[in-house]
Amino acid sequence: EGVPQTVPVSTAQRQEAYMVRENWNDTRDKVISGIDFRSVGGYFGAATSCKELCIHKLSYPETSSGAGDGDEEGKGARASAAGTVAVDARWVHRTPGKLSALAWNNNSNIVTVGDHYGELLRIDVETGHVLCEVDEGSSVSILDLKRNKHFEHCRSLLTATKAGSVKLWSEDLSDAMTVCARSSVPVCGVAFSPLNPFGLAMALADASIAVWDVRHTEAPLFRGNAGGDHAVAHVEYTRGGDLVCSTLNHGISLWRDGTTTAMAMASAQPRPSNPLSLSSLGSSPGSGLKRMLDDAAAGDAPVAPLSLHKC
Repeated sequence: EGVPQTVPVSTAQRQEAYMVRENWNDTRDKVISGIDFRSVGGYFGAATSCKELCIHKLSYPETSSGAGDGDEEGKGARASAAGTVAVDARWVHRTPGKLSALAWNNNSNIVTVGDHYGELLRIDVETGHVLCEVDEGSSVSILDLKRNKHFEHCRSLLTATKAGSVKLWSEDLSDAMTVCARSSVPVCGVAFSPLNPFGLAMALADASIAVWDVRHTEAPLFRGNAGGDHAVAHVEYTRGGDLVCSTLNHGISLWRDGTTTAMAMASAQPRPSNPLSLSSLGSSPGSGLKRMLDDAAAGDAPVAPLSLHKC
């Protein structure tokens, strides 16, 4: 009596295995550099360092046993040497360069990929056609590519590069706005704020994280060491606005949205007369993005302040 009961920890069990390769005989060493899911429909894409974009349909092994019987959903299911059922990709598309990042364009059949040469491609996953190819401008690896999935009217993408540049793009890549110019510190990861359409976070190779407001790109609202001396490899927001980052060889840290010094720093930044307007930043480039962000802030959700403190 009085002794706390131990709560059993449930372990995650692998339900499915997928072949990220062109065919069963493809035994090349490769890195899966990016994975993203279609918002509906049960599809996901994987980008590899072997210049491949593989598209899979989620399917449990027991429903994949009909391989070879004409069932389109079950085609390509194979038993590996270890006895695990592995599902072949529904489509495999070759790309000009080694892929380093991937983002599925919301509820569509279009995927955007980035490569090690700084190129962005929009690809129709059914036909394999390259719909658009754009040079990011840094001529180095695109280390991260994210889509804004939090605001319905804000169909935009973020890119982070080894050259330290971060850009905000329209979903069709026709419009771009530089958030952070080239620097000596690579930006390893980026994330959209779920509470503020103007907010984003960056993971940097100098062991720090930074929070930016796209209305004020002259300096970050907040920048702090994530712990240790190693690069911050990944950053992501939780649904409630907290920030989680992982540092190489140092673990994971949580930065909570709250009223601390970071908020004081954020509130000290100059604001335009209309706090939800980007019109004062000019008309080009990025004019379409500015209007889109204004619409998201006005129509989707209340805009929360941008602030952080480490837990």
